[in-house]
Amino acid sequence: MHLGIMARTFPRSSLEETLDAIADLGIRHVQFNFSCAGMPTLPDRIDEDLCIWIARGFRERGLTMAAVSGTFNLCDPDASRLAMNLRRLGLLAAACRWLDTRIVTLCTGTLDPADLWNWHPGNVRRSTWETLINSMREAVKLADRHEVILAFEPERNNVVYSVARARMLLDQIGSPWLKVVLDAANLMTAHDRPRLVEILDEAREWLGPEVVLAHAKIPPYLMAEDKMSRIREYASRLEPGDLLQRIALSQMADTLKEAEIPLTESQGKLLADPVPEELLILHEYLTTYVGSLRHVGFTGSAPYPGALSMHGMTEEDTGPVQKILSGLV
Repeated sequence: MHLGIMARTFPRSSLEETLDAIADLGIRHVQFNFSCAGMPTLPDRIDEDLCIWIARGFRERGLTMAAVSGTFNLCDPDASRLAMNLRRLGLLAAACRWLDTRIVTLCTGTLDPADLWNWHPGNVRRSTWETLINSMREAVKLADRHEVILAFEPERNNVVYSVARARMLLDQIGSPWLKVVLDAANLMTAHDRPRLVEILDEAREWLGPEVVLAHAKIPPYLMAEDKMSRIREYASRLEPGDLLQRIALSQMADTLKEAEIPLTESQGKLLADPVPEELLILHEYLTTYVGSLRHVGFTGSAPYPGALSMHGMTEEDTGPVQKILSGLV
């Protein structure tokens, strides 16, 4: 398994600056978006020379393009716009050979007219599902033609909002070119911390072999700014090894006390600066998530890089997440 990141996490004035910022973090696997090159996510035209230049920029910095984003609304009620975006998806799939990547990421869409990530009651209608099936069948024809993998992400506000519906989509399409992006946080609500293992078990049982890319996001029960502020402040003061040592000691403190095992002087000093509860919860989430991914063999084998990409967070929030994941992947 390899630590990765979404390129859009680093808003810079040029693609070179974005790639430099990623390389400076020591991260080598990147989910690319054409918006980082000043273009739409799905460009109307993709120049071969541009793709070669982008791929060269990755290689020069030792970066791998784990996937490229092809996100659009696969259930768009505007038929002409849907057809246009499917045509653009074909252009993106054709460009993958020049970009040196094999995976294009998708979302399954929504009927919300204003926001691709908003729930709409019509998402549960049979007619909406049929639209998705028809669109996805056209999409996998493009994938087959250009020999790329389309990886969709189950997300609570989209038409495929659950593991069960993701399995239904895979089975109904029945294509080797259709796989899954897993983001456990997108299957959870702010009240689902007690259900973390249950949610991961369900995803592992029904989708495990189909997962070709994973996202690491802040879970919804930690998204409040005051919680993230405490996490950032504490983690920013420590190197990854020191941070993980303090977390491990905090987790063992009660056990040591119950066993009447005295702390060493250095351990006492570490516990004098207590780890915020929110940081312990984040570590619990990421540790459980990574363990679940390992259980299904998500460790990286050709043609899939096994990238666990930090996603859906600010540039500042990547710091503590990267420090924790550095000891797990």
